[in-house]
Amino acid sequence: MRISLIVLEGQREGERLQVSRLPAYLGSGDYSDIVLPARGVLDSHARLSLSDNDLVLSSLSSGRLQVNDQEVDRAVLRDGDILELGELKMLLQFSGPAGDGKPEPAAGDRDQSAPGGVRIWTAGFSERVREFFAQDLVLDTGIEAETFRTGEEVLTAFSKALAQDRPPDLLILDLKLPLINGVNVAIAARAFELGYYRTDRIPLAFLFAPPQSSGFEKVIKFCQPLTMASPENGGEDEIMDHLKKLVDQAIARKAKAS
Repeated sequence: MRISLIVLEGQREGERLQVSRLPAYLGSGDYSDIVLPARGVLDSHARLSLSDNDLVLSSLSSGRLQVNDQEVDRAVLRDGDILELGELKMLLQFSGPAGDGKPEPAAGDRDQSAPGGVRIWTAGFSERVREFFAQDLVLDTGIEAETFRTGEEVLTAFSKALAQDRPPDLLILDLKLPLINGVNVAIAARAFELGYYRTDRIPLAFLFAPPQSSGFEKVIKFCQPLTMASPENGGEDEIMDHLKKLVDQAIARKAKAS
């Protein structure tokens, strides 16, 4: 099943935009999967993802988001729906082999709720690194993986996971996250845990060179249990090696605890 967006009104009118992977991020920022340089479209405006094999559109900003002329924060989409982001209007179209009209999930977005699974989230990093984590590492290790592009997204998901008592077994953070950086995400995550009266803190991992700041030691203490992994050159291959090691350690910890 292929998913595309046909621009009906606004810049790039008449153009067909192919959604090549899910989740897919829509916005005017260069880091978006589908870049929409139009008036009223914010850097990180909305997200397309799969939930129970439904295609879902979720707001990531305070910008205008409508489906079939209705203002939404979250909506399950169907073939032929009209999406509006800012001043851009697009037609959603499914195409491909006959089926139930729903797209197939990407590797990192399938239902991975098997009991006993190790749930690990990452936030930040490059698209290549996120794909390695959500696809290669999932196939190699069997973890339940979720990747996030911005700090705001991971904190929203983290709060919901705490409310459902299904938080990740490990949260791995990059420093340079759009909107909210990795350090502030870690601090906010600990504050959320206090709000839900959790006594068992979720392990965190920083995968970046530590900032040159006297206050960073206080962050390390506040965010325990926390591990640090600092790539020497910051290259993608080195980061992926560190991710593999962090995943292996998390799997070993859960196996020991059970």
